[in-house]
Amino acid sequence: MRANRPPPLTSADAQTSEPKTLSGIEVKRFYPPGESPPLREQPGEYPYTRGIFPEMYRKKALDNQGIFGIRDLFRDKQEAEVHAQPGTDGTSLAFDLPTQLGLDSDNQRSMGEIGRVGVAVSMLDDVIDIFRGVDLNKVSTSMTINSTAPILFSMYAAVAESSGVPSNEVTGTVQNDVLKEFIARNIYIYPPGPSLSLAIDLVEYSVKNYPK
Repeated sequence: MRANRPPPLTSADAQTSEPKTLSGIEVKRFYPPGESPPLREQPGEYPYTRGIFPEMYRKKALDNQGIFGIRDLFRDKQEAEVHAQPGTDGTSLAFDLPTQLGLDSDNQRSMGEIGRVGVAVSMLDDVIDIFRGVDLNKVSTSMTINSTAPILFSMYAAVAESSGVPSNEVTGTVQNDVLKEFIARNIYIYPPGPSLSLAIDLVEYSVKNYPK
């Protein structure tokens, strides 16, 4: 026996019970052929609802990045130098759990986790050692870090500054998604309010001083 199928949606159905996005933009249940939601901005324009590049990846290839940070500090430095060679678009640096939690390696809570699933960074000298000899104006560095993103970014910026690299030539990303830590991983330091404030401060500072 064949089950009764619901009738197909029509244009009239699209006008009822319209949900809204978090920005308050009404979204129809569906859009009939030839009809699209009203979008004022173009691709590559703020707030980037149609993509962050004008033609997205039709003309811009995906980045070719290698990840490092899963070995000891000395070998991580060697990896950083390899990833900075021509033919790669950048490098992605992973940090161990104590670093993600803002703990020094000699903290009692760090026992058993130092240098696992990422490199241990307790002070500025660690970041200096990793990127010593690497031209930071020629490599894009991605850092998989959230709760301590402002701290790790500050260290990276200090290394670039001490190397004479202008801030507008420093390229890279920090994950900086602290809400993910509260929702999924529990790798956070401060309560949600102050944590989100720090994340926003980092975005604002980067826009003004490190546009790339």
